[in-house]
Amino acid sequence: MKRALHLNLEILMDLDGWVHRSMVAEDQSGHILPAVFVTDRFGEVFAAYTSAQDKKLPDIEDTQLD
Repeated sequence: MKRALHLNLEILMDLDGWVHRSMVAEDQSGHILPAVFVTDRFGEVFAAYTSAQDKKLPDIEDTQLD
């Protein structure tokens, strides 16, 4: 994904859903919901955008880093 989108940042996938479950990004049936988590280099989450919390996922313009 990183190469395909020509991104200059790291992309991590939550293949087993552990992060989603720990951040309550699942519906009442336990299905994983769309989410974006922004972490620092130590893995601490400092921004979370999840549809489970009725937060709008960020637009690409909102995620541009200087």
